[in-house]
Amino acid sequence: MGLFLLALGLRTVRLGTWSFWADEVFTVRDALRFPHELTINPLPYALVALALQAFGVTEWSARVFPMLAGVGSVLAVYWIGARERGAWAGRFAGLFTALLPWHLFWSQNARHYSFVFLFAVLSAWAFHRALEQESLRAALFALLFLGIMILSHFLAGALLVGLGLYLLLGWRGGWLPRRWAPPSLVIVGPFLAGGLIVLGIPAVRAYLFSGWGRTVWARSPLYVLATFAAGATLPILTTASFGLLCWRGIPSTTSDRWLRLLSCLVVGPLAFFLLASLVQNVAGYYLFALTPFVLLLAGEGCAWAFRQPGRSPLRWLPVLLVVAGLLHGLVDYFFLEHGGRPRWKEALRELQPHLNGEDFIWMTLPDVGRYYLAHPPERILKITHADLAAPERLLGAPAGDSSGAVYVVVDANNFDTVDPSRRVRAWIDRHGERIVFVFGYARGANRSIEVYRLRKSP
Repeated sequence: MGLFLLALGLRTVRLGTWSFWADEVFTVRDALRFPHELTINPLPYALVALALQAFGVTEWSARVFPMLAGVGSVLAVYWIGARERGAWAGRFAGLFTALLPWHLFWSQNARHYSFVFLFAVLSAWAFHRALEQESLRAALFALLFLGIMILSHFLAGALLVGLGLYLLLGWRGGWLPRRWAPPSLVIVGPFLAGGLIVLGIPAVRAYLFSGWGRTVWARSPLYVLATFAAGATLPILTTASFGLLCWRGIPSTTSDRWLRLLSCLVVGPLAFFLLASLVQNVAGYYLFALTPFVLLLAGEGCAWAFRQPGRSPLRWLPVLLVVAGLLHGLVDYFFLEHGGRPRWKEALRELQPHLNGEDFIWMTLPDVGRYYLAHPPERILKITHADLAAPERLLGAPAGDSSGAVYVVVDANNFDTVDPSRRVRAWIDRHGERIVFVFGYARGANRSIEVYRLRKSP
């Protein structure tokens, strides 16, 4: 009960007051069109659409189902850890999950990732039970949970790489349960068949992979790995490495094989995403699906220290160090980083009194402006690459309409990517007057937002 109240309490603090960031606005936009416009990740959009219809279009309603999935995943990690490695392993893993700022962020976010986390850990546990107990029922549950996970976020299907790695290593090493093949085929077979169908139908393949490829946001493998390390935190990763030390030779028990499965579910998908980042844009938060397995290993690492003979107070040291690091992250999250997102709501509310209906507003993310501003949506314009190449274009207006003022919204995080030389920002500074500045810093990046009113040439 205490763990439930802790998880729920943290995840409801300011749930409806944090500003939307760009991806959340896209979620709301697409959810309002659901099911008339389907996406490859339908489950989160269906749930957000249900909440928006029931409670109205607000930050709270858009986030309520992801928040509930986040709370549920804390309890799932605790329960599964306790079942497989004992009460202390479950308690520590559940506590770490409840306090992890990265998990808190996605639990307070109108996006896919808290659903992915929940169904990733459930599918892994059902997979393990299916093999250990030769259970068709558990295999069907694993198939169901994996399907829901992939419907939550298509790229979470990389978890299948970890399951395949576990089966390969276990088969080669001879330490899988005696009758592992039938339940494995029940679980993995439909996904293999589905993959072949996708590869064989050009229209479906083109739809699923639309938008892929290297972009201006292209991240290196080092960036992806650093994002994962920052999100999972170094104390958690270090303690998880101690959890791996609990193996003793060839896994001979259900509990030992569980640890081997957890490690495969981290290493396999991690290697997949790092290799994929060489040819395609991979966001570091795609690896959030791996964090339940890291947290379970971290819980085991602390429980191993706690189970050592004697009553030395040093046995609490790993737990205290991890919790201290997580609490520091929570203080940053709530008081410095504004929930890990840019402060769009505050910035655009400051802009609103300056506007009249004839003004034009240039933004890299016009959907955010259309959500937060009471302004004609056709006058909130997107800054394109052509505008960045010739910023004097920003002084113009569509269809020759030169009435009204011209504003440019400079959001530091996007401009750092599309204008790395700061040439465009220098031009805006020379030709405009800054009327709004809202400071922001989150997730290792400058999230400040500035608004300039451009001075038109005489």
